[in-house]
Amino acid sequence: RSGLFGRDDNQEGGVAVSVVLQQIHTVLGHRSMLYTPALELSYGTPPIQCETDLVVLHPERDGRVGLVIGECKTRGTIKETDVANLAKVANVFPKERFDVFLLFAKLAPFSEVEIEVCRKAQDDTRPRVILLSDRELEPYWVYELAEKEFVIPDPHVSSLTDMAIATTQIYFNPVRKQ
Repeated sequence: RSGLFGRDDNQEGGVAVSVVLQQIHTVLGHRSMLYTPALELSYGTPPIQCETDLVVLHPERDGRVGLVIGECKTRGTIKETDVANLAKVANVFPKERFDVFLLFAKLAPFSEVEIEVCRKAQDDTRPRVILLSDRELEPYWVYELAEKEFVIPDPHVSSLTDMAIATTQIYFNPVRKQ
């Protein structure tokens, strides 16, 4: 280990955020996307407040805006408060203009408890949670390894919605291959 990668603090989660952004960019192809890491989000009185590791804005095909609000961990635990806070913020955005996605990523496998906590943030009208573990973050194509283990009707995703659907097929309602 040396230089930036020699630090013992895992670069304050910067590696996880960088890899997540690379995967989202690969999925979206050459279409435009704006992103920023590390924001404090606040809305209303009393304020709904939370910290987020990344925000991504992406124009959707139907003129709506795709918005990703993400929490990234190196090897730490996705906590119920992380999920609840991001869900509260996501619910503030008008559904007629924004497709808000909650992304939870870590450079290790998710525990069953983490998966159940993240499942609670799903929207009743459409999938909005995206989970990315080391299995999805390490290969170039996001679901290259997962499709060997699970039935995923369309592993070659090309949108944020596709990623949320794949999350449902891998984590929330998995069907393992024989």
